[in-house]
Amino acid sequence: MENERIELARNFVRTALKVKKLLQIYPSNNIIYQNAIDEIFSVARKYFAADGDLVINVTSSELLVGSEQVFQAPVGTLARMDNLALFFFKEGIKELTFKTELLKNELEEFLKLLGHDFDRDETGPDFVSALWERGFENIKFTIDEIAYIDDDLPGTPLLSQAVGKGEGQGESGPAAEEEALESGIEFLSSISSQGDMLAEETPEDISRTGRREDSKLIAAHRDALSAEDALPIATAELTPQERGFILAEAKDDIPAETGRLADILLKMLATCRDKAEADSISKSIESLMAYALKGNDIRSVLATLKGAIAMPHGDDPSAGDNTDSDQSETYADKVSAFCSSPAAMQQLERILDSSKQISEEDLLEFARVLGRRAIASFIDLLDRLQSISARRMVNNVLISIGEQDIKVLAENLKSPTWYVVRNIIYVLRNIGNTSVTDDIIATARHEHPRVRLEVVKALSRFDSVKSFQALTEFLDDPDSTVRLSAITVIRTAGKGTGLGLIARDAILVKIKDKGFGERDFKEKKSLCETLALLGDSETDKYMLRLLGKKSLFAGRKNNENRACAAYYLGLTGNIESIAILEKLRSAADPLLRDHASAALQRMRHE
Repeated sequence: MENERIELARNFVRTALKVKKLLQIYPSNNIIYQNAIDEIFSVARKYFAADGDLVINVTSSELLVGSEQVFQAPVGTLARMDNLALFFFKEGIKELTFKTELLKNELEEFLKLLGHDFDRDETGPDFVSALWERGFENIKFTIDEIAYIDDDLPGTPLLSQAVGKGEGQGESGPAAEEEALESGIEFLSSISSQGDMLAEETPEDISRTGRREDSKLIAAHRDALSAEDALPIATAELTPQERGFILAEAKDDIPAETGRLADILLKMLATCRDKAEADSISKSIESLMAYALKGNDIRSVLATLKGAIAMPHGDDPSAGDNTDSDQSETYADKVSAFCSSPAAMQQLERILDSSKQISEEDLLEFARVLGRRAIASFIDLLDRLQSISARRMVNNVLISIGEQDIKVLAENLKSPTWYVVRNIIYVLRNIGNTSVTDDIIATARHEHPRVRLEVVKALSRFDSVKSFQALTEFLDDPDSTVRLSAITVIRTAGKGTGLGLIARDAILVKIKDKGFGERDFKEKKSLCETLALLGDSETDKYMLRLLGKKSLFAGRKNNENRACAAYYLGLTGNIESIAILEKLRSAADPLLRDHASAALQRMRHE
């Protein structure tokens, strides 16, 4: 009987592999496609008729039914999608359950997902997220709740793809920049026709040409590049041509030149005493930073930002003759405001979502220098970013600076985008500020299971009676993965602490409830395992009664309950149960028989 069950399971896996490939080749209206679906569904029905639900356990190289192997990766299998065991294992799936009520269209959709190349589809959901979105009623899966992080995952389409355009920026806007750049290029051409001054390297060579008077700004620029001890620069209002020249220089070689150009402009700003001239220089700095971002050069932007902040406050010309510093915005503030503006964040979003490499250390330092003002901007990025790795980097940024304004983070728990809420909870969990416990608990009824799963993980970090009581409410969550995660957290938090009594009473209520028999067997065993760590003599007596309980109706569910009781008594080493367990070693039901034998073996070894 057992051999027949295992052979049926092996046949199901073999047929699934074959059908998965056929579904990739033929359209749904093709007769071969339709026959393949009929074949796999027929194989599944044969197993259900013989042994009920098909539960497949996953390792890195094998698929198991019970303790028997039903699939092993052939030697030399390199393609991930052809190695079912390795594919499920890497996705964090520990167990797959196909219920007897399985529908043909559910099985068809599952196999189509199995054949989809999720690695190539970078902007779409991963396999686990796709399964969650489908919401299969009769295909259940258990993930490794320790290894599975949030990784997150998007699963649903982004609700806000468009990036809002920033406010008009006067002369530093895109149209003005392009006009200035064109003017600067013309300016360079006119210089070239007079002897190509830019090709010369030293002040002496420039003097020999007899043309130094044509542009004092260019001479000062070349002096600064060729000598460490540059002479003080005489500042004057920058013309559109001069600003365009700077932008043209930056565009030719952004990483090499931007930093030096920024240093020159910052020194000019620090020595300038005319507010109108300082405003013009400030706009040039913003234009230079914008071009650096367009060239994916965040390091130059960071260096410029640091230089602006390091500029002595007393030297900041933005105050003019006004001695009340509260009434004047410093130029350092203006540079910081530009770096966290929608226009700058739009460029940062593009860099993070593109194939361009960006150092997480640079991004973290950039955010730390901006500080509190950047929190809202990075939260907005979470709603727009499509790359999982980019979202993880932004999560780390918010973990680093988020405590400076924890209320802003908590307010975004009301976001209509589920993965934004999930990521914010992840950030708050890692910050560890208990003041947001109530805000996190308020999201416990969120419609998406990935959000509720993150709430469970977050509450495990807040060691309080309120958070622990909230955890026990997840024992009735509609999603089995969330329930199993809650059980695991309760087991860890309740063991050896004053919260153990709360956990024991909550779990015992669920076991005594009439609905206990309708839970998945894996979940029932997990509840009993947790109770074994927290139980007492009264709990042992109840489990003894449950072990000996017989029923003419609902025989399978009752046998599962008795098997769970045997598992509990084996864990607790209850010697009063030995006589009953000995009798159950010869029970007709294989599940009950196996668990009774395992309980006796455990007690003998202990």
